[in-house]
Amino acid sequence: MIQKHHRNRQSLCPLGQSAALTETASNSNSQRGSALIAALWVSIALSVLISSMIFSARTDIALVRNAKEQARAEAAIDGAINLAITSLPQARNVIGRDGPTVIQNYLIGDLAVEVTISDEGGKIDLNAAPEALLLLFFDRASALTAGDPGEARQLTDALLDWRDTNNIARLMGAEKADYRRADYSYSPRNAPLTNLAELKGLLGMREELYRKIEPLVTLHSQQRGFDPDLAPPELLSVLMGGDFVEDENNDTVLPLALQRFRTRSRRQVFHIETKVSRKKLVSIITVK
Repeated sequence: MIQKHHRNRQSLCPLGQSAALTETASNSNSQRGSALIAALWVSIALSVLISSMIFSARTDIALVRNAKEQARAEAAIDGAINLAITSLPQARNVIGRDGPTVIQNYLIGDLAVEVTISDEGGKIDLNAAPEALLLLFFDRASALTAGDPGEARQLTDALLDWRDTNNIARLMGAEKADYRRADYSYSPRNAPLTNLAELKGLLGMREELYRKIEPLVTLHSQQRGFDPDLAPPELLSVLMGGDFVEDENNDTVLPLALQRFRTRSRRQVFHIETKVSRKKLVSIITVK
C-alpha cells in the first residue's frame, strides 16, 4: 500500500529579502506622498497666479472704463462751455437781474451738464483794488476766521509788496529777504498775481482765511472797485458783517464805508463753472 504524504508548501523568503521588500514599499509610499505634496504646491501656486491675473484684468478693465468715463465727461464739458459762450450776449444782460449768477442746463449725449455763469466784476480784483479796499476786506474776513488783530494790515502790505516792482518792504509787508528768513522757497514776483494760488503763498496767509476769501476775489476784472449788484452774497456778507438789503430798484445798499468802492461792471469778463458726474471745471471768459 502506497501512502502519499502531502506536504504544505510555503513560499519562504530569507529575512534580508523581506526587509528589502518592506523598504521598497516604504520608499514607494514616500515618493507618492512627496509627489502629492509637490502637486498640491503647484496647484496652490497656479491658483494664486490665476487669481492675480484675474484681479489684474479686472483692474485694467476698471481703469479703461474710468478713462472712458473721464473722456466722455470732458467732452461733455467742452460742449457745454461752447454753448455757454454762445449764449453770453444774452446771459450777461440777465446776470444781476434775478441774482448774481445764471444757471444753464445742457444735455450732451446722455450726460447732463450744469453751467453757472457769473460776472467777475462782482468780485474784488486783487491786482487792481486800492489799499483801502484790500485792508477793509482782509479785516472783515480775518475777524470772521478768528485772525489776529494785525493780520489784515500785514496781509494788505504783503500783497502790495507782491504787486509792486521794487524790493522795499512796507511797514508790515514782506519782500525777498523776509520770505528767505521765514524759510520760504520762493519770493514775491514784484508783479501782478497771475494765479490765485499765489495769494495762498503770501507771507502770513492762513489756510482757513484763504479758503474763506478765494471764491470772492478775482484777477481779471481790472476794476478798482466791485459791482455789489453782481457780487457773490458771501462777499457782501463779509464786507457788511452780515445781512445786506436792496433798495426799490433792487440795487444793493452799501454802507458809507463801501460806497466809494461801488463800480459798475464792464460786463466783459465772466466766470463759467461746469459740473458733470462730480467733475468740475472753471473757465474765465472775456467778451469784448
